[in-house]
Amino acid sequence: MKVFISLFVLATLIGCATNNIDYRMPASRFQTPEVTGGALFQMDLQARANLNYGSSNRVATSNILQDTLQDEDEELLIRSSSQIGLKLDFSVLDRLDMYWTIVWGSPAVGGFKWQFLGETEREYSKGWKGSVALGWGSSKSDPAIFNFLNSDDEYLSTSEMSVYDLSLQFGYRFNPRLLLYLNGFYNPYKTDVKLEAPDDASYDDIEQTLETDSYGVLIGIQYYFVSKRSFVNLELGGSQGTIENMDEESKIATLGLNFGWIFN
Repeated sequence: MKVFISLFVLATLIGCATNNIDYRMPASRFQTPEVTGGALFQMDLQARANLNYGSSNRVATSNILQDTLQDEDEELLIRSSSQIGLKLDFSVLDRLDMYWTIVWGSPAVGGFKWQFLGETEREYSKGWKGSVALGWGSSKSDPAIFNFLNSDDEYLSTSEMSVYDLSLQFGYRFNPRLLLYLNGFYNPYKTDVKLEAPDDASYDDIEQTLETDSYGVLIGIQYYFVSKRSFVNLELGGSQGTIENMDEESKIATLGLNFGWIFN
């Protein structure tokens, strides 16, 4: 459990420092239909730690500002990208987990997952499973120097972001070591970007609010190794990222791989 607590502290520190002007909207989720099955208030903690690599949609906010202010169109505003992530789950009640998801280049998201169908993970029982998850996250970047292309204007940039996380999971456990599941998710983002001109500059400060969203459907398989203390997930699917009020979207095929460990 000390290892899990150390990972939680590390995830918190990383989550406070992973956002800048450009950001990622995760498209690989690794959210299964089972909760861990412990009960924190009964001193029966069950927890999982997950390390993963997968697909995401990357929003190039710097290019959006470039296009808006200088009428340039050099690069895509939203594109397919990759992600590295860390996900932690720990039990609150028998059918309720708290989760914490960190993706490099995206706000950290925390929330709750409630399992309404089937037995929990610790039972490893055959049958149908279903759950719903709801979370929220935010981040604020440290000030950084920003320059537009083809311009000598120099700004001090900061950004604040918020995101909601909603997902629905269904699946079927075939045996104690194999779980097949579907995941549908939706994430709306709001980003406020401020470019602050130096005090002696002849140009003005710039502020822009950007609203984007990401949604998709994934099919995944979770396989437990012999000890059932560790597992691997493979996810395939599709997602779409959009920028509201702009004719910009990115439809991508997603692929993700996750390694997880169980603590109690």
